[in-house]
Amino acid sequence: IISGMAYGIALSEKARIALATAASKAGTAINSGEGGILPEELQAADNFILQFGKNSWSKEEEVLKRANMIEIKFGQGALGAIGARIPPKDLPGRAREIMGLKEGEDAVIYDRFFENPTKRDIKEMVDSLRSISKGVPIGAKIMAGGRIEEDIDHLLEVGVDVIAVDGGQAASLAAPPIMADDFGIPTMHGIFRAARYLREQGVKDQVTLIAAGGLFTPGEFLKVLALGADAVYLGSAVLYSLTHKQVLKSLPWEPPTQVVWNDGKFKDQFDLQQGINTVYNFLMACVEEMKLGLRAMGKTSLSELSINDMVSYDQHIAKMLGIPYTFEPLVPERCEGR
Repeated sequence: IISGMAYGIALSEKARIALATAASKAGTAINSGEGGILPEELQAADNFILQFGKNSWSKEEEVLKRANMIEIKFGQGALGAIGARIPPKDLPGRAREIMGLKEGEDAVIYDRFFENPTKRDIKEMVDSLRSISKGVPIGAKIMAGGRIEEDIDHLLEVGVDVIAVDGGQAASLAAPPIMADDFGIPTMHGIFRAARYLREQGVKDQVTLIAAGGLFTPGEFLKVLALGADAVYLGSAVLYSLTHKQVLKSLPWEPPTQVVWNDGKFKDQFDLQQGINTVYNFLMACVEEMKLGLRAMGKTSLSELSINDMVSYDQHIAKMLGIPYTFEPLVPERCEGR
């Protein structure tokens, strides 16, 4: 799934439309992120995940009804749950109109949905979103933290259908260095613990688990799926494929992101069709490589993949995951996982 990378706050119109079109062509979904919602993007996206953020925009009832899934953003790997204030100079153009911002007004993303939130407030919000959206899945995105089991308990109590766990390797535009460098636990740890806890609660088959944060290669996707994730969010990897050779329009004098950022110097030179093609090719290449990996294990479906298919050359990881260590003989009855 293409992860939330916001229009206006981060990406340009062309970049968002290219991503939405490529996602539809590949048969997958795209997450809106917490920026404005482009009408052209809605039209291009066959499977649209609306990220319901702690802001004043992206909450129009018609957009909520259009979404194929709603994801409540409680936090993310590179930022935790903190908000942001974006001045007009960093949010130019049509995005301000789309987001309903007045001239000179800052775009504010708050730290909380309510002044003094309770689980009852969150439960009512989930129920309201479910009612407005006519029953589409309601998800939640959280940062992978040390108390992830407690976080999951709260999410199960308020009744979400999907939980996206964003590990500490996740990226975000303009994330404060201390948040990106020193907060959050690794994606592998977060997904393993989340999947294990959902199994312990007897709801693993009832709640979809999405892995996010620092995932780049088909092999990594297979590994987090084996650990218990049902799907993967891709952010930075998709941006690399989106820009592909188009980075040469900004290099060597400007960063590659200047081709796709909403305030980028070279965003008008971005070739929309080329962006669609390179993202689509990347997504489909990932699928083909994952199929190849499954064939190498003698499998015919992702549903056959499990933690019992894994070994590790890191003794500590092998012990923590309950999988064989590569210096030791592989004994089938020992491949239990945890």
